[in-house]
Amino acid sequence: MSGLVLSACGLLMAVLLSSPEKERPTLRVDNYSVLVDVVVTDKHRHVTDLKAEDFVIFEDGELQDLGTFQVISGRPEHTRTQTPLRTTEPAIPSEPAESSPRLIIILLDYATVEYLNQGYVRDAAVQYVKEHMVPGDLIAVFQVGMTLKFLQQFTDSKEQIIEALQGSEVVGSAYALDQETLSESAQNAQDRAGLLSSSVDSIVSSSPQGAIGQQAVVVEILNQYMLMAQRLEARYYAQLSYSRQQQSRPIIGAIETIARGVEHLPGRKTLIMFSQGFSVPLALERPFYRCVHVANRSNLAVYAVDAAGLQFKQPKTEQELYDVSAARPGDRKMAYAGISQFDRAREVGTDQKDSTLRYLTSSTGGFLVRHTNDFLSALKRIDADARSHYLLSYRSRRVRFDGEFRTIRVEVKQPGVQVRARPGYWALPPGANLLSPEEYKRLMRVASAGGGVPAARTFSLSSHCSHFLDVNGRYSVHLLADLPVRELVVQESEGRAFIELEAIGLVRGEHGEVVTSFRGPSRISTTPARAAEVRTARFGTTLALAPGKYSISLLVTDPASQKTASLERSLLLVAPTANLAVSSVCLSREATRVPAGTTGPFTVGGSEIIVSSDRLFEPGDPLICFFRIYRPGLTAEQDPNVECDITLVFGGRVVSRNGIPVEGRTVDWTPVPNLPVARYFSLEGLPPGPYIVRVEARDRVSGESASGQASFTLLSTGSKATD
Repeated sequence: MSGLVLSACGLLMAVLLSSPEKERPTLRVDNYSVLVDVVVTDKHRHVTDLKAEDFVIFEDGELQDLGTFQVISGRPEHTRTQTPLRTTEPAIPSEPAESSPRLIIILLDYATVEYLNQGYVRDAAVQYVKEHMVPGDLIAVFQVGMTLKFLQQFTDSKEQIIEALQGSEVVGSAYALDQETLSESAQNAQDRAGLLSSSVDSIVSSSPQGAIGQQAVVVEILNQYMLMAQRLEARYYAQLSYSRQQQSRPIIGAIETIARGVEHLPGRKTLIMFSQGFSVPLALERPFYRCVHVANRSNLAVYAVDAAGLQFKQPKTEQELYDVSAARPGDRKMAYAGISQFDRAREVGTDQKDSTLRYLTSSTGGFLVRHTNDFLSALKRIDADARSHYLLSYRSRRVRFDGEFRTIRVEVKQPGVQVRARPGYWALPPGANLLSPEEYKRLMRVASAGGGVPAARTFSLSSHCSHFLDVNGRYSVHLLADLPVRELVVQESEGRAFIELEAIGLVRGEHGEVVTSFRGPSRISTTPARAAEVRTARFGTTLALAPGKYSISLLVTDPASQKTASLERSLLLVAPTANLAVSSVCLSREATRVPAGTTGPFTVGGSEIIVSSDRLFEPGDPLICFFRIYRPGLTAEQDPNVECDITLVFGGRVVSRNGIPVEGRTVDWTPVPNLPVARYFSLEGLPPGPYIVRVEARDRVSGESASGQASFTLLSTGSKATD
């Protein structure tokens, strides 16, 4: 869940809670097998009688030893598993396909499919379900327009699936009309600019030597009109680029979300996507390649049907490329509305209607069906392909997770057949499943540099890490990051002020192994008035970790200013004892009231503690100390039999010691029974310098004790930096 909290001290906070997903991706290296699904055809007929010894598999050109071999042929009962004859390692056991249903996801891309075509898509999909869905098939239905809609979870009920397919949206038609209008307007402006340019050239070339001065005024006026037309053309192209970006973003996000959702399910999954194609602008390249990577990790084969049907007209983008190349050399270098001719050529070159779909499908082991009005026949081809394939596994000879792409080539000894498999995979550890390969490598560089990032433009970044006991002896770890608002670019749109972020992180174990990864929010927003007041923007993430030693790497980028900040911090989670434990000791200068019944890691007595990450206090600031005491057997009726002291230490000397009464405190039952404690201290009259807050809890019955501590710095009056 995510939310916004605005505090009186000038803090803008966006908390993103994301627990690690259950790990079972299919493309692994090191101690994990790499799974490759292979389709073999002979003159468009599927070959299903091959044996393990008929296959040869290479990674980056190096021969690999086959681990397991499985044939998926026709109906589920035809599936068989075979261990290869040639292997240098024990065979990796395969899960029989009979115990795993065939999973099919239908994605209706109504962000691109125009409204008039949606009826044809719906009819074909319904007919496919009626005629080709068999026992053992489970189908889920998603629809994407402005957002992703989960219409039907996996089910074997044809009636429920058919009902889910009945929806429609006009988003695709709206985008198509908008982009067609913008393209025509840009083309008209370009034609005017070309006509004016030709007129200028004609005047200059036809004027006698030395007589051009008589036409100088006319030439100047025409040049001004030409520049106006060029600026107008560039403005239209900028709007067109933005429209394509808004259209493509939810589609890319939908595919990645679906892939992550089925990642832990065994076997090959099939995604059937009805779409009219979408472009991938520069801003979406990284999310797009990450989405392809996640699909491959999840063993999700993507098939696409071009819902535009049979087309006779030539794509306009080819003419756009000609127009760009025909521009005068000086014009190619000029940029209007932030769009240069090079930017246009780059976007147009990746904007052919089928190019993105073709790359997406071929990179994941599927294919694209286009230029046909017979959508049902297209679905039959996809169905036959998905039901007839081989599932191979091997263990890579290269055991290092370097984040690089490793090519896979599968060959069959039988002559005359065609082999189709995904071209390769990215060598990422299982815990890095939320990161793209480039993001993983950037974070590993941060870890190697101890938190330093070789960047020309940086901003200050502070963080706070606290942990609370969770079920089964694990910990819930809360990482908060604070960003200086005035060092970043605050943008405004439709009455809201926001900061765009790219925040990624990696958690490594004691021996450098990647345990998990996380992402921060892509945007923190509030009102313009509030944005002008706050000093700090905050986001957070929650991680579930077992006891142990960890290193956390965090990298945050402000795309608008291209500023980057990073940090590296260590974390020690001690295994809890059987009788008594104390959570992290959190320090704050403020608490805010929350609605009755609100729960959270920093909530106590109807208030939420706003934890300080920099832990810099002035004498006039209040000091709030917050922690939780864990004791088995806590009940609402009985005395907890616990004593608690909080000690303030300065220069090795105890400044104050306070006993905290815990009798009568309300027990917090989630996630495990605990006593939340918050204590206020005044810092008036204390000398400036570093302090330590120590907490000690004692069991009055067993005599066992548990302790925790936190440090802070008390500044001299007026020495704290102000914005």
